[in-house]
Amino acid sequence: MPICRLIPILITFLCLGIQDVSAATLYVSKLGDNSDGSSWAKAYTTIEAALGAIPDDKGGHRIVIRPDTYMEGMLSPAHKGAEGAYNELIGDFDGSLGSGTTGYVVIDSGDPEKGFKSYDWYGPIRANQEGWSPEHKDPTFSAIIWDRWKLKNLYVTGGDGGLFWDLTNQTKPFTIIVEDCISIGRAFGGGVASCLSRYDEPITFRRCHLWALDWWGDTAAAYVRVENETMPEHPDVIFEDCSMASPQCALKAGNFGFDTSMRIKLIRCNLVALNFSQPQGTPIDGAIQSVEQGKLLHVDLEDTTVMGYKVFGVRVNKETAKDITYSTTGDVQAYVQFQQEVPKGFYRLQQWPIDTFQSILPPKMPHRGVQFESTELLIKDLCEITPIVWKGRLCHMECVRPGSGGERKDYYLRVVDAETGEELTRFAEGYGLGCAYVENDVFYAFASRFEDSNWNDVTMFKSSDLKNWESKKVIEQGNEHLFNSSVCKGPDGYVMAYESNDPTWPAFTTKFAVSKDLMNWEKLPDCGFGTNRYTACPCIRYFGGYYYVLYLESRSPRRYYEAYVTRSKDLKTWEVSSANPVLTATEIDDGINASDPDLIEWDGKTYVYYTVGDQQTWMNVKRGIYDGTEEEFFKSWYKQPGIPDPGAFYKPMTDQKSSWFNDAKFGIFVHWGTYAVYGKNDKGPYVSWAMNNEKIPFEEYEKLADQFHPTKFDAEEWMKIFKEAGARYVTFTSKHHEGFCMFDSTLTDYDSVDRAPHKDFVKELIDAARKADMKISFYYSTLDWAHPDFKKDLSQYVDEYLFGQVRELCTNYGPIDGIWFDGEWDHPAEIWKATDLVSMIHELQPGALVNDRIGKGERGKTGLADFYTREQPVEILKKTETEARKPWEACLTIGESWGYRRNDTNLKSTEELIRFLIDVASRGGNLLLNVGPTPEGEIPAPLVERILGIGEWLKKNGDS
Repeated sequence: MPICRLIPILITFLCLGIQDVSAATLYVSKLGDNSDGSSWAKAYTTIEAALGAIPDDKGGHRIVIRPDTYMEGMLSPAHKGAEGAYNELIGDFDGSLGSGTTGYVVIDSGDPEKGFKSYDWYGPIRANQEGWSPEHKDPTFSAIIWDRWKLKNLYVTGGDGGLFWDLTNQTKPFTIIVEDCISIGRAFGGGVASCLSRYDEPITFRRCHLWALDWWGDTAAAYVRVENETMPEHPDVIFEDCSMASPQCALKAGNFGFDTSMRIKLIRCNLVALNFSQPQGTPIDGAIQSVEQGKLLHVDLEDTTVMGYKVFGVRVNKETAKDITYSTTGDVQAYVQFQQEVPKGFYRLQQWPIDTFQSILPPKMPHRGVQFESTELLIKDLCEITPIVWKGRLCHMECVRPGSGGERKDYYLRVVDAETGEELTRFAEGYGLGCAYVENDVFYAFASRFEDSNWNDVTMFKSSDLKNWESKKVIEQGNEHLFNSSVCKGPDGYVMAYESNDPTWPAFTTKFAVSKDLMNWEKLPDCGFGTNRYTACPCIRYFGGYYYVLYLESRSPRRYYEAYVTRSKDLKTWEVSSANPVLTATEIDDGINASDPDLIEWDGKTYVYYTVGDQQTWMNVKRGIYDGTEEEFFKSWYKQPGIPDPGAFYKPMTDQKSSWFNDAKFGIFVHWGTYAVYGKNDKGPYVSWAMNNEKIPFEEYEKLADQFHPTKFDAEEWMKIFKEAGARYVTFTSKHHEGFCMFDSTLTDYDSVDRAPHKDFVKELIDAARKADMKISFYYSTLDWAHPDFKKDLSQYVDEYLFGQVRELCTNYGPIDGIWFDGEWDHPAEIWKATDLVSMIHELQPGALVNDRIGKGERGKTGLADFYTREQPVEILKKTETEARKPWEACLTIGESWGYRRNDTNLKSTEELIRFLIDVASRGGNLLLNVGPTPEGEIPAPLVERILGIGEWLKKNGDS
């Protein structure tokens, strides 16, 4: 699971017995940030970011992952554990660690859309470089960073290797402990390679189910390759209470051409090789196998059963199988092909060992979610339905419509008797996605109008006899379309939840309106949720001081849909249940969908309606019966504390953290990099674009990094100048499009510490800014002309390099005030995984602001940004309708170039710059005025003169 996305929200410091007192427990939800507010991009960054947020690297930290989690492959943590203080990665599969629910935690290396990946040992832990398959070109990395980790309660699948650690070129002492895991791989179910062991800390697999799936190649349920020159006296690896199954061999040790010895201990294990008949061509004939020579393997067996063609075998020098040494303790049994001998010390089973064979099946997870008395398929070819009690009869209001297209007459509402199927009325032609509500024997329906191939407004239909109807448009859409709605009665009147595709946020969001009489409705602009994700099809109820909303979440990386529950006391701040999902597709006839939930209390029980299908070509309605009231149903999802929803419209913390920005009015932008050494651009105005405009090969351009000697750089002097200029904050280019990093990055040596400057400019500037009481943010270009993966493998670049470096900026320098993205224009926000990226920043740096340059077409629109940006006069001078409701910033050059350009004489005067400042500030924005320092590290005198002139003006007029 490339360690991505998304980071813990709750950090609780505690002592875990053997752990250091500074150890932390980090709760990581299925969606990566413990908010259930966005999807996993790559789980690669989750664990690394979680550990990166902890101030020490001594180990002893625990990461707890909520049930029903799907993470992706190539898992790699931030740092190792320590002796006596192992790091732990635990799936809270039974809810005992605070998740409030049960379910598998799955690390899936497969492609979410295409399925199992089977090439080059691709798996949860590592992958080879330049493998034999054209699909896979990922770089090798050593699993040594997993040293002294304990993994527990995980379900691993999807690739060549399961929980398999290969130290590659770092043959060092290594310990890993795996407990209560299910690990499935094409080639290996689990194991270790290219490592040494610690006799007092053996590698241990305990209560695990290990499977290899393929008969082709040298596959094994468990594979061990420890590089001992001689046979050790103590076990390298211990398998305890494990079941291992493979078409070839259950346990394999060694490798081709390696004369290395290893010792393995099996305690109460069941080993099953499925090649009982030894078909011709199968290269492995022992359930336990040494690859090269028999003498290189010693196995200690205790109370263990082995099933297969025969017990021991050797892949290369087959005749040396007799040289495999072993010991037996207790009841050691073998079930082999009838012509094969059973080794001395084994008890030969005379009949099929049913219990042993059954043990290879992974354990079934306890039932989770809604405890229905029964579930039935209620109606076919229907999506939206509202249960309602009318005149003492349980009825259904059905929204009849085609799957797509159609004419007005094809869309209508009808009410039918739930028991007899009798149609009581048909009305509202041209409407759908409706809900029903009965009050004082009056039937109310609220539905959206289908017109121009979309859904519009919300209209109320009212009748006391289901024959005579009056209608009224009650919710007018703005710059949006309106879809499903739901109505309930609260303490102060009626509340409507309705679904919107407001372009300010990702589709869809859930909004609210209130009414005293069900006829006249008022929108609540500060109330709602879903600003950061897909939230659709709401169903609202009110009980015991809380508004509860069932709604639909679209999940990824797998494409499927689940019903969630959230609640709020004021419709502003929301908390999703930690036990979500309420409904998920589990049966074959569910497809990928459990959506459009609604419910009703009838005869002391709660009937829960939901839609199954594929969300595209077929939808059916199911109904489950919950033995209890609606109130009991909703409260049952909050036995554990809820999780604050970061997607709520109302964000008091955001307002608080951005208050300094709203008051700042004036900041300094610093563009500085190796382009200052180049100092020109013969093909354009911006020096920072010279590499691209002049088509300079990277091999040539990177030489500038070794010519970069800023001997006159003084971070404190810079801050002194900026402060005298009246600036309240600084934004510094940590990496521009050229790819050169102005900070110490572990992900590249193309940075200012490893190359000629030998300085971490980010660190020096942030230290100086704090000393000067200045806010400081860091510009970071998502575009990168230097990194090879940017063109070759953008997905990998995003997952590992982009997320990794932003994480470094957010974790290595203490509190920062913002991340300023740029270079986003070629790809949509989904490619940059913007939702996950912003969530990661906010989790690691709660006080940091993020700008709007997070995807193609997102500037001035996205709901993920804390402020919007404009650039240069052509944009700055144009007023926009968002200025009044969203913080914004105008960035401006003094001359023609952002970075230092020799002979840049076309400079704006101090008076011109002051006019820009007045104009921007009067419209509620901030002016971010740019300076480009010289390659020696000084700010050019003409620029200093101008910004100090602004400072003099501000001293006299700044308060006006």
